[in-house]
Amino acid sequence: ASATGTTWQRTDLAGSIAPGGYYLVKQADGANTAAPALPTPDAIGTIAMASTNGKVALVSSTTALSGACPLGADATIVDFVGFGGTANCFEGSGSTPTLSNTLAALRADAGCTDSDNNSADFATDSPAPRNSAAPSNDCGGGGGTDPTDPSGSGSANPASAEVGTDVLFTVDVTPGGNPESTDLTVIGDFTAIGGGNAVAFSAAPGSTSFTANVSIAAGTTPGDKTVPISITDAESRTGATQILLTVTSSGGGGDLTGVVISQVYGGGGNSGATLRNDFIELFNPGTTAVSLDGASVQYTSSTGTSWQVTALSGSIPAQGYYLVQQAAGAGGSQDLPTPDAIGTIAMAGTNGKVALVGSTTALSGACPIGGAASIADFVGYGSANCFEGSGATSALSNTTAALRLADGCTDTNVNSADFTTGVPAPRNSASASKDCDAPPPPVVVVPISSVQGTGNVSPLLGEVVTIEGIVTARKSNGYFVQTPDAEVDADPTTSEGLFVFTTSAGAPAAAQIGNRVQVTGTVAEFTPASAPNQLSLGQLTFATTTLIDTGNPLPAPVLLGVAELDPANPVDFLERYEGMRVAVAELTVAAPSLAGINESQATATG
Repeated sequence: ASATGTTWQRTDLAGSIAPGGYYLVKQADGANTAAPALPTPDAIGTIAMASTNGKVALVSSTTALSGACPLGADATIVDFVGFGGTANCFEGSGSTPTLSNTLAALRADAGCTDSDNNSADFATDSPAPRNSAAPSNDCGGGGGTDPTDPSGSGSANPASAEVGTDVLFTVDVTPGGNPESTDLTVIGDFTAIGGGNAVAFSAAPGSTSFTANVSIAAGTTPGDKTVPISITDAESRTGATQILLTVTSSGGGGDLTGVVISQVYGGGGNSGATLRNDFIELFNPGTTAVSLDGASVQYTSSTGTSWQVTALSGSIPAQGYYLVQQAAGAGGSQDLPTPDAIGTIAMAGTNGKVALVGSTTALSGACPIGGAASIADFVGYGSANCFEGSGATSALSNTTAALRLADGCTDTNVNSADFTTGVPAPRNSASASKDCDAPPPPVVVVPISSVQGTGNVSPLLGEVVTIEGIVTARKSNGYFVQTPDAEVDADPTTSEGLFVFTTSAGAPAAAQIGNRVQVTGTVAEFTPASAPNQLSLGQLTFATTTLIDTGNPLPAPVLLGVAELDPANPVDFLERYEGMRVAVAELTVAAPSLAGINESQATATG
């Protein structure tokens, strides 16, 4: 049924579902015929389910349910899932998160988790349909008969350490099953860091978390090290894992935990670019500064295996940024803010791979994630063949960068979800800090008339401001906004309109004519190179646009008459109408004016 529906559609099932197995019920096809087909379904229905919110029930009969929330009232219900934030019926305290065309609700632990609470039992992720031919999943409930081996996952703390440092190695063991493991033993081979080849780990009684404290021996060469781990139980079963550690020489890179790549831009100096240089920006969300001595940022092409290295030094401030300048192109008109480190890597403008590494040893291979413990963060952008999580960021351009959401605070280890693309906005260690735990400050909206001021140059030139207005026109490099008629100020000498410059990326989707938008950007004055003697035009640059509402009436155009167009007026008299909608009832051309018009929205008759 729909999220609030009371009429239930049903699909009858047949056959059986094996222990630890799955059963796939196909429903209605969508319009996208190019999408991959499902695995062979075990049953087929025709229900056109909503993609975001709804209700689904497993019922032990073929009688249709009734009512908005039949839970508790119908004993034939075996299981029930309300999905999406608007579902009005669900198991437990809440429904699953809202789904989408690319997200499904997946029960945790491959289907094993069932606390009768939809919000706790399900997460959203890419759809991964399984049918009765898919591998079975033993949930450890004793239903299976085949024994399973013990397994484990390991970590080193710190993950990057100098020669002579004591490192705490931890292995979290999952006991074997059928029967469950007893007398677990964990042994590590530490010869890679100058230790013994059969060092026993210890654990508290009843615990499956095993630890060993081992010192990195003098003479150990810096670089990435692998510590093999063996796990055995009294039932003569064995398992294995490994722990990755980066060894640095004295003064080498320290623990970069928490530091992330917050911005990537490879279009510097290219055609249409404003900035002259490529750059990589780092962000430290922690409350203490982090040393970058001995660390590096590294780059390779989207499918490359040879990594270029830029060594870092100094530290990144608490809740602060660190700017790494890379190669310059032939174009651009603006320098970066003062960089904290300088490299010479010519990054690709659209697709590539960037890593933050706890050493200056070059990475190797097309996708070193998981194989190099020294990698603190990794970003694949565009068509990159390696990335964190399920996908790379969107492709970049000469005018767009990959920007980590929430000013760098969002880090789910999924590049496609953590980043958006937008106008590059590089920040260095002197930039304002960002407290990821602080509530967002209230937005102070500045009237457009205050940005324009009474003179030819804005009194707020160079400041970052937030304005609101109605979109009145769109251009290939931006759009115009104007104060609604009911909100204009009482000063006839201040304009109520303003141009928002977005570069060749064009006006964003939120800036449709008639939309009320909130715009945050830097106040600038622009004089075209083709007309160096004309008065400058006020505008917002490096802008972000947020939609407020749609379908608003446009401000009435100001009628320009003889008084306003009098040649005796001061040269900047029409500044008061800059960026506003205007109309002229009639113009008589008495002689060539040597002027022109290039506004595509303007019309004339006669």
